[in-house]
Amino acid sequence: EALLCAVQSRFGWDEKRQQRARTVLQYADELLREQPDADPNIVVAAVVLGVARERDAGSGVPPGPSAEAGARGFQDVLEELNYPNGFVKQVCELIAPPPSGLTENVNFRVIHDARLLADRQADTGHPEASAGLQTFLTPAGQRLAQTSRH
Repeated sequence: EALLCAVQSRFGWDEKRQQRARTVLQYADELLREQPDADPNIVVAAVVLGVARERDAGSGVPPGPSAEAGARGFQDVLEELNYPNGFVKQVCELIAPPPSGLTENVNFRVIHDARLLADRQADTGHPEASAGLQTFLTPAGQRLAQTSRH
């Protein structure tokens, strides 16, 4: 919550962007339960900052800050909240475009699948209704897409 409040204060989030972050966080939480090797703290921070960075976070969500302004601002927010330097570096690497070579990183895979599930839900109201399951990077993401019935 402290990170959400700090990012909202710094970047002026509206209700749609806040809801987007909470939806992605909800899916990330579900995925983390089945990924014991993922770091929940890094995933949560990267999800919040990743949503802040999104240029189009689904229907009607206004753009986030530019990549350059966002990267420095995100690092500042994490440092102001007294996160350790190693943590800040890992989170910033996960949200910095492009995420080349990160598909082997378990934290990245959880974040990717959480965002994809949230995107699919926003598109149709049903996470299972869009793209094929091959786009998911975790077995839990594939399972959630198959079994979610909202």
